[in-house]
Amino acid sequence: MNARPTILTLLTLCATLTACGYRLGPATPGLTMPVAVPLVDNQTAEPELTSGCTEALVAQLRSEGATVGDRQDAGVVIEGVVRSVEERVVAFGDTTAARSAQVEVTVVVQLFVTREGQPVAEVRDVSGASAYARSGDPLEVSTRQRVAQREACGEAMANATVGLMDVLAGGEDHGEGK
Repeated sequence: MNARPTILTLLTLCATLTACGYRLGPATPGLTMPVAVPLVDNQTAEPELTSGCTEALVAQLRSEGATVGDRQDAGVVIEGVVRSVEERVVAFGDTTAARSAQVEVTVVVQLFVTREGQPVAEVRDVSGASAYARSGDPLEVSTRQRVAQREACGEAMANATVGLMDVLAGGEDHGEGK
């Protein structure tokens, strides 16, 4: 049996898969050290945002291929700050009462990245938004509000980490975020 057609077939397959965007290994191959993510500093009056935004940041980093670990084991620390949360009425239902309003929640975050105690990158004033209906049972409205806040945190952290993984892998500082 001739080995050349098999090697040629494998090379063609690899080239095809690479051209289609497939890759083996993590999305950021240069990031080999664990990343620590302490609880975000929540500067708002909404206590749920501390855990919601921290969990969203950890999930986003993991989806990008990062290993999130303890601070003492980490080569990189990413600290987050929730700067503000705003709600605004974007649509009314059948009445003009605020109870039947569609409300948009916007969360604004910052990320500060250090490697071995030295600043590496900062992403400032990145926002995420979600919406919920403010009508019905007050307990249900409160639950929808918390869910919308968590969704807004998730979007803000996803927006904030765009390009951040390149910095963590040794690329350039991207400075301000979106």
